[in-house]
Amino acid sequence: MYMLQIDRVRPIESISLRNGLFWEHRQLSRPEMLCTPSIDHIDLFSADDESFRETLDKIGKRLTPCKTGFSLHYLFDAIRSREFLLLPLQLDDIWVTVIARIQQKQEQEFNQMGDFSADMKVTDLALVDPLPEGREARAALINSRLESIFPEGCIESALNLKVHNLGVPDIITDCTSNGHWQTGLIAYAVSREFIRRLKVLQHRQDRRDGTCGDQDFLWAPFEEQYNFDTYRQSLLAACAHQFIEGSGFKARLALEISGEDANYQRELLSGDRTNILANDEKWDIFQTKTHTHAIPIYYNPSRRNACRPPSVTVENEEDDNTAMSIPLHSPQVEVTEEERAATPNRSGAPTPDTLNRTQEPRSGDRPEENGDQRKRSRVDDDDEAVPSPKRAKQVENSGNDA
Repeated sequence: MYMLQIDRVRPIESISLRNGLFWEHRQLSRPEMLCTPSIDHIDLFSADDESFRETLDKIGKRLTPCKTGFSLHYLFDAIRSREFLLLPLQLDDIWVTVIARIQQKQEQEFNQMGDFSADMKVTDLALVDPLPEGREARAALINSRLESIFPEGCIESALNLKVHNLGVPDIITDCTSNGHWQTGLIAYAVSREFIRRLKVLQHRQDRRDGTCGDQDFLWAPFEEQYNFDTYRQSLLAACAHQFIEGSGFKARLALEISGEDANYQRELLSGDRTNILANDEKWDIFQTKTHTHAIPIYYNPSRRNACRPPSVTVENEEDDNTAMSIPLHSPQVEVTEEERAATPNRSGAPTPDTLNRTQEPRSGDRPEENGDQRKRSRVDDDDEAVPSPKRAKQVENSGNDA
């Protein structure tokens, strides 16, 4: 667990991956369906042929004293009693995951083969290797080792063996990283995903009284984008719970804050992750501004001659400085000026022409247009206040006539 918390690009060790896988295995409703053996302490998949032969002799089958059967190594007890085998392997710091399905041979198969040294067969096999460099060599090594290991447990490959490709995306390597550290996290992610699919299979079997027709989804492609930080954190949690349960729940989780004197470099774990969901995760019970989100209001575009209303400005009720302009239009309908002018306004909404008329400035606000009118008005007022000599004579004559 400590190694998982100090460096995100550190290669995954076997003890971490095994403990995390053991805990995931126990989450099955029927764990006896799957076998996750620990074989890291023996050189069964070593590139050295001599070491492999020595190890194979140690776990090889033996004839019983009366020569009526075989005595098998305890490793094969779990493999033979389970339907599925999930085996992550570490080959020179590169993790490759082996997934196999083992079933009992049928009676007619014994008659055809004429050999009773193998009573079980491998019907399905998948090798998950996400690193393209050296993949063919590793696959050849694993297949050759499996062909020698399975017979020691009275297991042989079926004549119609199905080899599946889970379609795991390849690791992209560069000059800064060879990608070896990623293979361990991918092995854990693939193993956890296969266990999840077994949970689905068990659920379907329970609903169909122990029978399940379609099992092809078990070997479907691994459709997931790699998220190595999530894999590492999930593996860390699985290892922690494995230890807690192994201690009889005498231990519990705790968070440790490293001091200034600790040799802890948190930048090795942060990577380039940024939290884009900070607004979704915040919880502020003292927040005073509530209505801070504005959305556009669209008019009904189904009406052929619908007029597009103008944009308006909505001000926040809490703060006048947070005004937001909302466009009230729909990008789906284009209305020409001719259509807008010829269309009656049945909806009652203000049209651009109406707004122009209602928002025209007063006469005193436009001196360039109303200057002559104001000048004439002042002249008339002056005529009434101070009459001219000609007008005074006209008034005098009209009085004399009267």
